[in-house]
Amino acid sequence: MAKRWYFAFKTQENHHCDVVIDDHNFSGDAIELNNNIAGSPGCPAANPVTIQENDSDDILDNIREKTGYIRLIELTKGALEDMHPATNKDYEVFIFIDKPSNVLYNSDDAEPYTIFRGFIQAQSFENDYYSYHDEIELPIQSPLAILKKEKIGADTTVLHTIIENNFSNYYKYIVFPEITYSDFYNIRRFNMLNMNVAREILFPYNSNYNFGTHAPNEPAPSVYDPITIEDFLKKLCDIKEMIVHDVGQSLVFAKIGYTGNYYRYPISAINTAAGVLIGNGGTINNLSSFDFASTDNKKSNIMPVAKITRKWTKYPSPSELDLTMCHRYALRYGLDYDGYQITSNMWNQTAPWVQVYNGIQLYNKDEKEILGIASNLSTGLLLSVDFPTPTLYVNKLTIEVDKNLTNVGSFQISVYSDGKYFNYNLSDTGNDDLWVDNEVKKTISLTDGKCEVEIGTRCRRCKINIYGGSSSAPRSEWNITSMEVSNTYTDFSKYEYNPADVDNDVIKYNNFSQEEKTIDIDFVKYNDGQMSAERYQQLSVSQRKLKLTVNRNYTISELQLLLSKFGVSSTDTNNRVISTTHNVRDDEMTLYVFGNEYF
Repeated sequence: MAKRWYFAFKTQENHHCDVVIDDHNFSGDAIELNNNIAGSPGCPAANPVTIQENDSDDILDNIREKTGYIRLIELTKGALEDMHPATNKDYEVFIFIDKPSNVLYNSDDAEPYTIFRGFIQAQSFENDYYSYHDEIELPIQSPLAILKKEKIGADTTVLHTIIENNFSNYYKYIVFPEITYSDFYNIRRFNMLNMNVAREILFPYNSNYNFGTHAPNEPAPSVYDPITIEDFLKKLCDIKEMIVHDVGQSLVFAKIGYTGNYYRYPISAINTAAGVLIGNGGTINNLSSFDFASTDNKKSNIMPVAKITRKWTKYPSPSELDLTMCHRYALRYGLDYDGYQITSNMWNQTAPWVQVYNGIQLYNKDEKEILGIASNLSTGLLLSVDFPTPTLYVNKLTIEVDKNLTNVGSFQISVYSDGKYFNYNLSDTGNDDLWVDNEVKKTISLTDGKCEVEIGTRCRRCKINIYGGSSSAPRSEWNITSMEVSNTYTDFSKYEYNPADVDNDVIKYNNFSQEEKTIDIDFVKYNDGQMSAERYQQLSVSQRKLKLTVNRNYTISELQLLLSKFGVSSTDTNNRVISTTHNVRDDEMTLYVFGNEYF
């Protein structure tokens, strides 16, 4: 990006506002829009900047993007025509209040002064832009507004890395509450941003992949169909009663009713940089700190919710290895695997399967995909298979083979889950740990074309490592037709609730309301630890909504307003600012404040 246009103006209370517009294709000297400069193509209009945040009455509408307008006067006929971008990311906009002149607009030091960072929208402009001294309006939008429909990158399943990869070009910081999750034994606790979410949730297979088939002149279909950034943020916010905001150059997650600490992290180094304590949800900002700027202030009530349905994606149990995500490799020599479940450095695609001695190959027989694995007196790692395990009680691995194609022999396996290996050397005394840090292998063999073995799991996924047989074993060759993990704890199954059989639960409130809401808790159901989903008690009773237009108090930042409580009076402090609108010229803010006993 390079600065292409800029202008400045004084607000009603004599604050200095700078506006900078970057053009990623521009090189040359920036143009100041100022009617006191000879030859300048334009200047600020009477009300140069307004910024409005999504002010939905529904707190479950938890992505609060900003929109607004830049208004300019065209001083020379057609001189500002180039300010209409072709795409939504062509022209980046920075707006500052009271930024010192020695602070670069695109530096980290500019963050405290930034009130907006976003882009000029690419849209149809119906005004007559060719009239002399005509006022033009340029619609602007924050990154949240333009990123919502984009797909997340399919290269990581860790929350902080997803955020870094998808947002670091648009924000310098992330602000996040101090939320933790635990391992499945509630021994270790971790920052929520380090949580690993199941790949199946983030990057489901493309249902239209169909073995990668496509017309010669068409691009190959994608193996995965990643969720959108909007879906990602929605899932993340839903589980912990959060609302996400654009605040200056920060991506801010504010938690409803939260009275703990908030930390700020450089978004390009969330995992490595120490978070800086930036605020506390129990701090109270008072209405008495503001002067009313208008008599047009409103009070209303939002109906309570009768029930909340917490839904999640249902995955089948047992969990099976999917061999269908593949395409034809060559005329004779098998299929190329495209899925994520199998990882191996031993793929063989250069010769027919009968010539393979140590390795694996995917091929078809009678229109069925078959995974061949072979070992010739080898103990090396042949492949690893990753399984989602929707229930925590998975304890059995089953492998079936094509008996007509299989040479009987043995292999070895190890089982990895939640940072530990299943201990196949468990002593008869029962004193050994069932899960250990060092890998333990077990020899497996076939009986009547089938292998069943205990595996155990510590969390909602496990990895099966398959090695060659022992050095004393004959050549082993298994042509696997199916592989799955399942549970055998069935003695009391009919007396127990089985979460694998359903895809939702319902929280009911006895308040005689007709309103219903739904939230998505996939990130609770399918992660690498334990975390509970919130119950949204604040929706169980009527919510008071205040619309307050006040003179801006520059000693209280927008970030402080969003993170803290808002005291309407000395006895009424259970309120939160949900969204804001800025009339920059007049130094006014409109605060949308929600409250009840749970805020």
